[in-house]
Amino acid sequence: MGQSQSDEEVELTDIQPLYTKFMKECPSGALHLHEFRKIFGVQSTSEDEALYMETLFKSFDTNR
Repeated sequence: MGQSQSDEEVELTDIQPLYTKFMKECPSGALHLHEFRKIFGVQSTSEDEALYMETLFKSFDTNR
């Protein structure tokens, strides 16, 4: 997808607050793209950023 691979590991302690926020905002586990952007604080100030967030969202979207 044009993204370079990272050697940086992501720790559970970094992910846990995001998961907690997600479950608080969307207890059903379902959300739309605009909700996804809101939860992660993305304002889509650039076209590249908006495309990246949409691609990321679609990679997890199960009801396309």
